Amino acid sequence: SGKTTICKKCNGLDTDDLINPQSLVASSSSPEDFYTKESHAIIEYINNNTLHGVIATGGSVVHKKSTMEKIQKNSIVVWLYCPLDILKTRLGDYSKRGIMMPDGITTLDELFAYRTKLYAEYADIQLDTSKNSLDDCVKLIQELLVE
Repeated sequence: SGKTTICKKCNGLDTDDLINPQSLVASSSSPEDFYTKESHAIIEYINNNTLHGVIATGGSVVHKKSTMEKIQKNSIVVWLYCPLDILKTRLGDYSKRGIMMPDGITTLDELFAYRTKLYAEYADIQLDTSKNSLDDCVKLIQELLVE
């Protein structure tokens, strides 16, 4: 979806830098274990830091309701959306990306459908990164920060 690039352009925090998803996937005994560890790291960061600006979370953060409620309480949630075919092109070999599949989900298509429902539930704003340039996305997000 472009989250890392957009986050860097907004001088934000990418939570992948807090948790190193590839290592976390390797060290987790189950999807639930992964989501719990990821959630703990993000909530700990939120609790111990004054939030200013952009925090880009990994896609799996939506699997933990408690984490999303904490994020919603303290911020505007922007869903960086793009269609599945474009996402597949951008991800390339997603097996190297630190993506944890929930139990019962085995393909990127299934994961996309599952997460889309969750993102729609939690997002305050949906920003289609396939229809806006990266610079336009950054500008729109920066405008949200000053409102």
